Amino acid sequence: MEEFEVACLGSAIVDVFIEASDDDLRRLGLARSSMTLVGREVAMEVATLHVAKEVKSGGSAANTAAALANLGVSTTFCGLFDNDELGERFSQEMREAGVSVFREFESPNLGTGRCLVFVTDDGERTMATYLGSASAINGAIVETYLERPAKVLYVEGYLLEVASVFETLRHLAPDLRRRGVKVVLSLSDRYLVERIFGSLLDLLKVGVITNLLGNEGEFEALMGVSDVRAVAETFLKDGFEGAITCGGEGVIGFGNGEIVEVPADTSGPVVDTTGAGDLFASGYLYGLVRGKGLRSACEIGVACATEVISHFGARPERSLIDLIEPYLGSV
Repeated sequence: MEEFEVACLGSAIVDVFIEASDDDLRRLGLARSSMTLVGREVAMEVATLHVAKEVKSGGSAANTAAALANLGVSTTFCGLFDNDELGERFSQEMREAGVSVFREFESPNLGTGRCLVFVTDDGERTMATYLGSASAINGAIVETYLERPAKVLYVEGYLLEVASVFETLRHLAPDLRRRGVKVVLSLSDRYLVERIFGSLLDLLKVGVITNLLGNEGEFEALMGVSDVRAVAETFLKDGFEGAITCGGEGVIGFGNGEIVEVPADTSGPVVDTTGAGDLFASGYLYGLVRGKGLRSACEIGVACATEVISHFGARPERSLIDLIEPYLGSV
């Protein structure tokens, strides 16, 4: 059985961009500039009444997987979707990106998950997300997926809200350690951290998680302090590795007995920050699996994030491997 460098576990989501007016938003009960979870009825109503301007595959861990493949890392992705138009599009675009897509599950028939991105004439974005089939993932599917060998398992934090997924990861901790698999968790969202605080602490205590990635707000929610340097020192002392992204202030990385600070690249335009965290994760994971060292991993992460914020969309538009060439010699 082929060993992948990185196995990604997350939500299969398709981003559907729609031109809308403020009246459209009011009729759908959506607050401007917000992100709201909606039911199937709303998603279907939107599909009936609005013509999509653009459709792109998305999902946090899926974005990271696509960028990893762009970097030449052998990558697989597990997330549930249906055999519908959006599901086939998601699968095709992931394969075209170079990602091996796990398909050993029955179609949940809930409709492929989608993030409806309403763009008003002033450029403001309002998002309504229907998780659909992505919400049907369970521990049994995850356990089957993890039978495939990989050096690193990258987990989208949102999945820990699914009790059976949490229990499966906890149950598999001894086997993952025995196999030498690094388990990297994306904290995903500070409000998520608050909701699953107890579960996160449990996974950290039993040794499931080896590496943590998140922004300063997410780490503050986890640790209860805003001093990111102190947070990094605490995790380092407890034997963890990872990185804390701090927007325009750069990144603090920790691991292997050291803490490094890498500045943000502010030389280019900032057009859309949607995929910044996902692309930072791809660069960090590249450094991790290729043995590039902590500083290099964080520098590569910053370079990848800088590319994706320079344009609309959460997937890279140029070759990342060419972009990171200057950082491959640093340690």
